[in-house]
Amino acid sequence: MEERSVRWPAEKLKERIENWDKKLAEYNDIMANEVAAAADDDAKIVALRKAEALVSSEFIAPLPAILQYEADVVQKGSDFGLKRDALENSLKNPPATLQQFYDTLQAELPLAQLDPVAFNLDDELAEVQRFVEKMSAQASALKANLAARNTKATDLITEYDAPSTKPERKAEAMKEAGKAIFGEEFLLVAQFEISAAQGNEWQNSLSAKDQVLAFQMAKGDSRPVDTWFYGAARVREKLAHLENAMMLAEGFQPGMPDLELLPTQFPFRKWVPDPVANPGIEAPEPWLGLEWPAAYKVQEEKLLYSANYATPFNLATLQCGLLIDEWTEVVPSPEETTGLSFHYDRPNNEPPQAWLLAIAPTIGRNWTWEALVQALHETLDLAKQRAVEPSQVEGTALGVFSPATVFPVTPWAITPSLNLNIVNKMVLNDE
Repeated sequence: MEERSVRWPAEKLKERIENWDKKLAEYNDIMANEVAAAADDDAKIVALRKAEALVSSEFIAPLPAILQYEADVVQKGSDFGLKRDALENSLKNPPATLQQFYDTLQAELPLAQLDPVAFNLDDELAEVQRFVEKMSAQASALKANLAARNTKATDLITEYDAPSTKPERKAEAMKEAGKAIFGEEFLLVAQFEISAAQGNEWQNSLSAKDQVLAFQMAKGDSRPVDTWFYGAARVREKLAHLENAMMLAEGFQPGMPDLELLPTQFPFRKWVPDPVANPGIEAPEPWLGLEWPAAYKVQEEKLLYSANYATPFNLATLQCGLLIDEWTEVVPSPEETTGLSFHYDRPNNEPPQAWLLAIAPTIGRNWTWEALVQALHETLDLAKQRAVEPSQVEGTALGVFSPATVFPVTPWAITPSLNLNIVNKMVLNDE
C-alpha cells in the first residue's frame, strides 16, 4: 500500500507524457506535410482541424481568416509542448518531499483545455492521506515501544551498577538489558574472570588430556571425544545442530583446521591405577564420558566440560564462550541389591501352593492364545467344583451321590486320565 501511493502519481504522469509525445509527433507531421501541402483553403482547414484536435480539447469558433487560424493552431501546439515539458520537468526533477511533488503537479493542472481525457490526483491524494495516517500510527506505536524498552534497559543497568548485586545477577541483568533494547534474539556474550586456583586446575586438566583419555585410546578408539560427541548428537538436539554446523563449516572452507573438542573434567584429581604392581604411582583420573577402568570407583560428582577453543586457553585473560548444551547424567553402579513385591500383604504372605501345568491340546502344534485362555477357564471351573464342601451338598438332590470323586478327563489321548465314562460304556456294551 505504501509503495503504491508513492509510485502511482509518477506512473500516471509518465503515461500521460508518453501519450502527449505521440500526439505531438502526429501534430508536427500534419503541420509539416498536410497543412503545407494543402491545395486550397478548404483542404488546409481540414488539416488544421486534425492538428488542432491533437493539442486542444476545444475548437476555435467561429473560424477566423485562414492565416489567423493557422497561427492560432500553431500557438496551441506551442502551448501543448510547453505544458508537456513542464510536466516532464516535475517528473525528472522531483522536489525534496512528497507534498511538494504533489503541489508542483497541482500547479500545472487542470489540463482540460489541452486534453479531453481528465487528469487529476484526487485518488492519489486520498491514498497518500491513508499512508500518512498509517505511518503516523506506526510511528506512535514505535515511539511507545522504544520508550518502554529504554525504561526496562535503564532499570536493568541500574541493577547492574548496584553494589549489592551479585556477580551472577550482574551478568543476567546486562543480557536482559541487551535484549530489551535490541530484541529477544540479541545475544550478549559476557566475559568473566576466573581465579588463579580455577585457572590452574583448568590448565592442568587440559594438559593431561592424553593421560585422561589413555584408557579409551588403549582400547582402540583414537578419538574418544569424537565418539562421545557423535553418539550424544543422535539424542541431543543442540549437539546435532553443532555437528551439522561443524560439517558445513568444513565443507564451505576446505582445508580449515578441524574444530576439535578438548575434554576437561572437574574436580581434576589423580588416582593410583595399580596399587599392587605400582603402589604410589599416580595418574590423572580417567575420563568419564565413555567406559573407564573397572578398578576406578567414582567417589564424587564430576563436571565434564568439552569445548572448542578459538585460541589456546590462557588463565591470565578474561574468558568468554557460548554454552551449547548441558545435562545431568547418573553414573550406574556395577551392581545393586533390590527387591520386588506385588500386592504385598505381610500377615498373609506365603509361598505359592499350586502350579498350573498345561499342555498344548493339539498334537504337533504349538500353543495358541485361544487354547491357553480356554485352559485357564477350564482350570477355574474345576477349581470352583473342588471348592464345594460335603456339607454344602448334603440335603440337596446331589447328596445321594456323595461321596464322589472328581477326576481330570480329556477327550484326547494326550495325557493320562481316568475317564469312568469309558468303563460305563464297556459295561453297557457287555450287557
